[in-house]
Amino acid sequence: MPGDIYPDSSFSTKLLSKRIAHKLSEKSRRNRLAAAIREIQKLLPSKAQGEAAHNDNNNNNEISDDKEPSPQFQCMGPTSKVEIVELAVGYIRKLKQEKDEATRRAREAEQQLYSTRKGPSSPVNNESNLHKE
Repeated sequence: MPGDIYPDSSFSTKLLSKRIAHKLSEKSRRNRLAAAIREIQKLLPSKAQGEAAHNDNNNNNEISDDKEPSPQFQCMGPTSKVEIVELAVGYIRKLKQEKDEATRRAREAEQQLYSTRKGPSSPVNNESNLHKE
C-alpha cells in the first residue's frame, strides 16, 4: 500500500515484536521494583511508616498492587514509593548510628573490665591472692 510506512510486513512484524518485548520487559522491571519497595515497607517499623502518612496523606504516587496491603499500611493511608525509600534510608542510618554507639560502649566496658581485673585493688585479684596463701 502506498500509505504504509513499512511496506515489508516481516519488518513491521519484527518492529512490533520488539516493542511488545520492550513493554513486557519494562513492566517486569516495574513490578520487581514495586515488590522490593513493598518488602522494604514491611521491614520498616510502623512508627516510621506512620510518620510518612502523616506528612502526605494525599500523594498521587501510591503503591498499587493486586494484593491486599498489610494491616499497618491500611491504617496509615497511602504512602509514596519515594517516601518509603527515604524512610528506609533514614532508618538504616539510625540503625548504623545505634550499632556504632553500641560497639563503642562495648569496647569501653571491655576496657573497664580489663583494667579492673588488672588493677591491684581489684576484688578478683584479692580473691585469687587469698586462695594462694
